[in-house]
Amino acid sequence: MFQKSFHYPAVQVEASDSSTQYKLAGVVSHLGRSLFCGHYISHIRDVSGSGWLECSDTSIRKSSWSKASRDIRKNGYMLFYVKS
Repeated sequence: MFQKSFHYPAVQVEASDSSTQYKLAGVVSHLGRSLFCGHYISHIRDVSGSGWLECSDTSIRKSSWSKASRDIRKNGYMLFYVKS
């Protein structure tokens, strides 16, 4: 299961700043039988912080973390994180 955020130790930091936090911002998922055929969609975190959006070729619709995480677990292809 993918986490909404995770702890990533920073490299070459001062003693007072020992870690950096990242939050999941978006995921590209592949739907299809192989990488050579199928369809790509993305789930992105709504910038207002109110949820997630599902983006396809012709539509963008509201989604939820529970829907997004199901798709990500099954078909997640590329994950994008932002420093928080």
